[in-house]
Amino acid sequence: MTTVQLQISDDLVHAYGLEALQQRLNKFLEWERLYLSAKTVEEATKLAGIDNDQLWSVARQSAWSEFKTSHLKDLLP
Repeated sequence: MTTVQLQISDDLVHAYGLEALQQRLNKFLEWERLYLSAKTVEEATKLAGIDNDQLWSVARQSAWSEFKTSHLKDLLP
């Protein structure tokens, strides 16, 4: 892992606090890592000749079925 040092203006540190700024940057970097993972999956599905929209549709249907079975079994017919 790489450490990055940033210069941040004192007014930002005073307005948000150092810890809050660190958390915001960490959250942003987590989203960037997720975005890169999603792009990798998308490119791999294209190379494999799989329709990405169809793949996600099947995944959503499967997740909904699992959710209904686990959490709504007493509420739905």
